[in-house]
Amino acid sequence: MLTPLRLIVGAMASAMVVLAAMGLLFLQERAPDEAWPWLVVLAVALGAGVLAATVGFRVAPIDPRASEDDVVRLSRAALSRTTFLRATLTETPGIVALALGFVVESSVIVLVGVAISLILMFGIAWPGRIVLEKLQRGLDAGGANSRLARLSS
Repeated sequence: MLTPLRLIVGAMASAMVVLAAMGLLFLQERAPDEAWPWLVVLAVALGAGVLAATVGFRVAPIDPRASEDDVVRLSRAALSRTTFLRATLTETPGIVALALGFVVESSVIVLVGVAISLILMFGIAWPGRIVLEKLQRGLDAGGANSRLARLSS
């Protein structure tokens, strides 16, 4: 169950590396002259990080009377849905930085935005033990036992 999700998040992270390469190939290797591009990238990164860390883990608790098959199905669906949401949100700073890089003709802003995206992506979106435990707490809040965290072993 985790391998396909990890492959997808890894592919999205690889796309961030391609964006960084595009910035290096097509833009000047200099920092922006003004402060506003930095502020935009930092604001987007902060917003994306906060949204991914909060909304990205919001799930409906599983009914404790649900059958074992329903618990497994609902747990897997929640994991897939929230992983895609978190991965999409965490790649936003890199995409915004690429667009700004072409506006201000700076590869440095692209590299910084991509680096922030990768940190957020592997810290918040990657379906590892900590992410699974946090998601399991939400799923089990109603009294069910999703045992989602056992997927990490």
